[in-house]
Amino acid sequence: MNILQKGILTASITLMGSVAFAGGAVSSSDSNTTFDRLHQSGAAVQLGTEFIGLAYYASNHKFTVGAELNPITSSKVDGSTSNTSPVSALVFSRYNMPLTSHVVVGFGAMYGREFGNKSSNKEFITTVAAPYIALEYSATPHILLAASFRPVTYVKEEDGTTGIKTTTWSYINGGSVQIAYRF
Repeated sequence: MNILQKGILTASITLMGSVAFAGGAVSSSDSNTTFDRLHQSGAAVQLGTEFIGLAYYASNHKFTVGAELNPITSSKVDGSTSNTSPVSALVFSRYNMPLTSHVVVGFGAMYGREFGNKSSNKEFITTVAAPYIALEYSATPHILLAASFRPVTYVKEEDGTTGIKTTTWSYINGGSVQIAYRF
């Protein structure tokens, strides 16, 4: 290879590297702009498979806090027995970190109470506390899709009739799927 060809090859590699570097910088900037546009602060309503919730997203969704409510449901068993599931309310708080321009992963904690009766028609109060991990995808600045997973759950149940309290720990047994609309 003569000197002229080596010079052209070197210039081509340098030029390609500069273009690639400039392209990377623009892409990174576009990514930040997309992230900022998709993850604005504001209030949201969340709909899950068994709950409705209200949440507040901080700027860039760095933090999310909110409350959820599970409504009463009832069903007939064997045509005559009624099973009523409890009303539950909980609060949650989550710290989020960006994975991509559309996705954040969050680490949070929840605390809730259930009130009502079970199939035995006994009054009870149940306290639930758990850490959780969430993955949230911002499809648009207003529509968010999420899934969460509880690695450990602490449950304390108190029988309102007898006063007997039971405590249980469960592992890898809970989570949710939801859609949220941010105003």
